[in-house]
Amino acid sequence: MKLKVLKSKAHYHNWLRNAPDLPIFVQDWYLDAVCQEGFWDVLLVFDGDEVIASLPFFVKKKLQFQYITMPPFVKTMGPFVCATHRILKQEHEIFKILLAHLPSIAGFKQQFHPTVSNWLPFYWQGFQQTTRYTYRLNELQNLASLYNRINRNMRRNIKKSTGSSHYSN
Repeated sequence: MKLKVLKSKAHYHNWLRNAPDLPIFVQDWYLDAVCQEGFWDVLLVFDGDEVIASLPFFVKKKLQFQYITMPPFVKTMGPFVCATHRILKQEHEIFKILLAHLPSIAGFKQQFHPTVSNWLPFYWQGFQQTTRYTYRLNELQNLASLYNRINRNMRRNIKKSTGSSHYSN
């Protein structure tokens, strides 16, 4: 695998048309709308002519220091690797090359998408992490059944917030 990195919003825009599983938070039009107190950019990893990974990032400046952080109204960012390349060894190589091409910064704070389960290359470069969990509900066809499987404290909280004794679809 011969990888190259390119920083290009134009290539990113074209790639987004064929990358169906990217969240709204990293769509170029969304980043254009929310990144007002700084600027956003993106690194793309190519294997030949094919984009296999991206790392959109938001840069802010405080005094003379530039740092990468989360823009307002963005839940997750960080690296995205195409499903066909989410193999541990390939991810290590992809993340290593992305990290090598980040701009010179004083800090880096990202909330990675749940599809990113490997952050070792960041650790090896001296980054620190805090684990936070995201729960995704995939079985939403039968909400009553889902509600019945939720623990009773959560059901009580739902009841309080909705003003009803049960949830129905």
